[in-house]
Amino acid sequence: DECLACPLNSTTLGASGATHVDNCTCLTGHSRPSPLSNCTPCGPGSFSSSGGECASCPAGTTSKQGDGECACMDGSFGPVFGPCNCSGGFYGDPTAGCLRCQTFAFSLPGSRSAADCRCVYPYNDFEGECFIENWAWVDLTAAEGGRPDARAGHAVATVGRHVYIFGGEFGFFGFKNDFYKLDLGVVPNQWTDLTTSSAHPVSGYAPGARQGHGMAAAGGRV
Repeated sequence: DECLACPLNSTTLGASGATHVDNCTCLTGHSRPSPLSNCTPCGPGSFSSSGGECASCPAGTTSKQGDGECACMDGSFGPVFGPCNCSGGFYGDPTAGCLRCQTFAFSLPGSRSAADCRCVYPYNDFEGECFIENWAWVDLTAAEGGRPDARAGHAVATVGRHVYIFGGEFGFFGFKNDFYKLDLGVVPNQWTDLTTSSAHPVSGYAPGARQGHGMAAAGGRV
């Protein structure tokens, strides 16, 4: 008798002497929904290693349509079907997806926290960003906006790229309790008088006029 080809996406696995269509097995990464139907590819995120029923990939792994095995997701590595670990330069829970470290930072394989990402030389860390320290004087007198008057004994604090100035002594004019912000994150740099600004109103009661005091920054506040 004439030999017939197996149905679409199936094979006899190289065996000879097959006598019935039931001897045809689905290709790896495929399954047959019913005994009389053709074999169809397993969908993304599922697999079939032996042509049997498609199964979901284990947590932290994935597959493309028609794959016969599952691999670790992008940013992670490990054996087929896991367990997976985040690759170097990534961090987090590999079962949920690894996150890439910030620009110019790197982490060791298996890192779980953003704190494991370290800036690579010659970059330094500042509030979660990597930058190169350029020791150079910059003339900020050209900054736009109403800058504070010359004074002494005032308090200064920095939060990110903002510099805050409060109060101080004005010679014969006594003390003040005005409040200014210098934004170094915009070009040109921008002064804002927070004492009178309607765009950035400061609520609550301001401290009394004074000089020689200190100011600290914590949690993004002064």
